[in-house]
Amino acid sequence: MSARYVREYIAELVSNGKKDRSVVIGTTTRWALLAYKRSQQETTSAFPSRDGVRFTGSGLLRIFQRLSKRTGIPITPHALMRTFAILSLRNGMDVLHLQNRGVWEDLDMVQHYAQMVDEDLLQSHKAHSLVNNL
Repeated sequence: MSARYVREYIAELVSNGKKDRSVVIGTTTRWALLAYKRSQQETTSAFPSRDGVRFTGSGLLRIFQRLSKRTGIPITPHALMRTFAILSLRNGMDVLHLQNRGVWEDLDMVQHYAQMVDEDLLQSHKAHSLVNNL
């Protein structure tokens, strides 16, 4: 996947064989991407590998494996998506926006990634309990 361009706060992502996506990015990320883009030679990929070509899925998985081994923390695409989903919900994002930001096609996939832990459920109950908030 590579970024076609960054305009305003939308990044156009181009993937191999899958549908292209537009994702919203924050101010800090936008400035970091623009600075990175200015520092790189002209390339077809936003994040080229050492060979100057686009990262492949297997290349990215090798990076995750090396990071996992170095840190002792299992890093997988699923773990990153789950962390993104849970932190977004904890910060107040509603599920429809999360679905769009996570580029999931349906709410079943959002539910799959955003499995809440007991502490999340307790916090939600405290904040939204009808009986306790009378």
